[in-house]
Amino acid sequence: MKILYHSLIIFLLFIISIKSIHITGISFDLNNNGEFSMLVDDFNAYSRKNHLDITLEIMVFTSANSTVYTDGGKITIDSLLHSKSPRYDIYFFYYINVHGFGEHLLDLSKYISPEIIKLYNTSMFQRTCVINNRLVGFPLTRSFTALYSNKELLNKYERPIPKTWEDLLKTAEYIEEEEEKRKNNTNYINLSGLYKKDDNDGLKSFFEVLYSYRKSIELYYPDLKSQEAIEALEMYKRILNIASIAGHGYIIEKLQSGDALFIKYWGYEGKYPLYKMSTIPGWKDGISVSSIGGTDVGITKYIDENKKKSSN
Repeated sequence: MKILYHSLIIFLLFIISIKSIHITGISFDLNNNGEFSMLVDDFNAYSRKNHLDITLEIMVFTSANSTVYTDGGKITIDSLLHSKSPRYDIYFFYYINVHGFGEHLLDLSKYISPEIIKLYNTSMFQRTCVINNRLVGFPLTRSFTALYSNKELLNKYERPIPKTWEDLLKTAEYIEEEEEKRKNNTNYINLSGLYKKDDNDGLKSFFEVLYSYRKSIELYYPDLKSQEAIEALEMYKRILNIASIAGHGYIIEKLQSGDALFIKYWGYEGKYPLYKMSTIPGWKDGISVSSIGGTDVGITKYIDENKKKSSN
């Protein structure tokens, strides 16, 4: 589920003693679903209403409108920060890149009150926003992967939502036989998801399966030389054998049409009514897994002090 932190506006205006400041942000967004426009409109409306004389502008680059869209903007942002460019004040970036950017970003704990930081302070916040004891970012969105199960097909064949990988494979095999061999349903596919072998999404899918083979929920990833890792790899091969490997557009099409039995994708609760969303299976009931995604926001160190304060 993608969650927009509406209280992020607090982050943008906590220190507002400086007048007539224009703050510029930069973002690289695959889909650009309007969240940044909403954030800009909300902040600028607040600024006008409270006579702050602070204006926020965010340049949003996508694969559709820019030839520099590469790896979620990682290369471009990295280049801007390493060159100490003052062109942009605020950077929006995929949280997984924070370790590469952190040294170029302000320690926000020096600008934002402990009371506001406490509103965000969770274990996930500490792992993704605090680098070397420096608070270098705030979460704008967070998302997680989930399993979508076709409600009509499972009800039709009286099958439960799978809680283990073996359950998923057995259910897929059974319903495939019924739908394709007996009813000649050529539109039906067993499993779709982000399983491409040559991109980051495919790598995440493999590590999801690997993590789902830990012996208990308290443990971290199994050692790559362990028996658990071997079993995870064998299971991943079996999953790929039934998976329809495709991109985001194809997956969304299947979520809307209901032509897939199972789909592993980012979780959007209530958005796709033909499917029931649940946790991704594990090697046994009670052990599950999910990849985390999302966007963070940080402030570059290479702007003047007045803008640093206003950007907060």
